[in-house]
Amino acid sequence: MGGMFDPVHRGHLEAARQLRDLLQLDSVRLVPCGVPVHRDSARASGAQRCAMLELAAAPFPWLQVDRREVQSPAPSWTYDTLQALRGELPEAGLYLIVGMDAFLNLPTWRRWTELTTLAHLIVCTRPGFSLDAQALDPALAAFCRQHRVGDAAALWEQRAGLLYLAQLATPDLSSTAVRARAARGEALTDVVPAAVADYLTQQSLYRALS
Repeated sequence: MGGMFDPVHRGHLEAARQLRDLLQLDSVRLVPCGVPVHRDSARASGAQRCAMLELAAAPFPWLQVDRREVQSPAPSWTYDTLQALRGELPEAGLYLIVGMDAFLNLPTWRRWTELTTLAHLIVCTRPGFSLDAQALDPALAAFCRQHRVGDAAALWEQRAGLLYLAQLATPDLSSTAVRARAARGEALTDVVPAAVADYLTQQSLYRALS
């Protein structure tokens, strides 16, 4: 589960928990982006974002923080990260978790049509959402037709290769909104774990934002 995690919030954690249960995962790895390719750099440093993720993941033994992208000076290409993970876990079923916004931009990603050679692709949606194939990029629509399955159980039959839309009931949160609240000096314990809220206060993170 990649992302900027700038900062990690309760929506991220709830999505990870629901997907762990739905897909019967042994673990979920949170992979903070190091050098973003399709968006601006994070406000917090890689070390700070990893520290917040470690605090958030501490109560959950199945939740892991993978620092490989922030420790590399190279652009954070998802294909490269998956390729490295597949090399480390050749027999495991791997699941790449992305939000719908990222999925709709998938054709701009490096070697995007090859992602399913390394992992299943799990796209997080909200209840009541339906994917309008006619509104998709034609190449992405074809990709969906080729790889999409409607039953999560189908994912367990092979290590990679499939696309599944997972409807999640998660809080309506964004890191942008959390940063704005931090900038105003508002309480944050309802949107981030208490340990992360304390860290934000100690580090005076995001306070300079307007």
